[in-house]
Amino acid sequence: MTTQREADLLSAGYGAGFTSPRELANFMAQVRRPKLKASRGILMAQLYVLLHQHRLDCGDVDEKLLGIYRSRDAASEGVQRLKLQSGFRDHPQDFLLTPRSVGELTWADGFEDPEPGSSEGTVSRLPGADDKITDLAYVVYHEFEHPEGVDNVRLIGLFSQETDANRAIEHLQAKPGFQRHEDGFSVGTYQLDKDHWTEGFFTTSHDDFRSE
Repeated sequence: MTTQREADLLSAGYGAGFTSPRELANFMAQVRRPKLKASRGILMAQLYVLLHQHRLDCGDVDEKLLGIYRSRDAASEGVQRLKLQSGFRDHPQDFLLTPRSVGELTWADGFEDPEPGSSEGTVSRLPGADDKITDLAYVVYHEFEHPEGVDNVRLIGLFSQETDANRAIEHLQAKPGFQRHEDGFSVGTYQLDKDHWTEGFFTTSHDDFRSE
């Protein structure tokens, strides 16, 4: 039997422009987590990260961060707008919406495997992190090139303060995996509820050229 929440998610998926069973299943699977998550008795504010993960002919996955939103509905509206643009309209099944708690670290104990895959490793809260949501989010990424030439990219976490983002990097630099690629960290600043890659993208047979 379909629950009311499942019915609401299905309605939101249709509202975002998803029509095929695969698109709807992927959308619903990514937004089933509650808006607030408890961590050791503390309610953590949550944002919604919208990604587009397009697999290239060479086998690499080209991941674009399209926006960070305060609510699932706002993210769904972003999908609906971006699906009309070049590149995105050719790969509508590649949108990925994932909830992220502010101040939460993924791969908190480092990593040993060469590929991040779908796992986020150990997830924990950065001690002392401010989870108050403002108009900006500071996004910590870690990226390095694997010996086979494949980019290895991890979204580490979202933070409401730049100082917390920098502390997260310091916290992880000595961890397994990260210590071999200390220069792979970066911090990006994103305005909440704002779409990125609004002009879409296009690919060629050799490279993926992007316009933002």
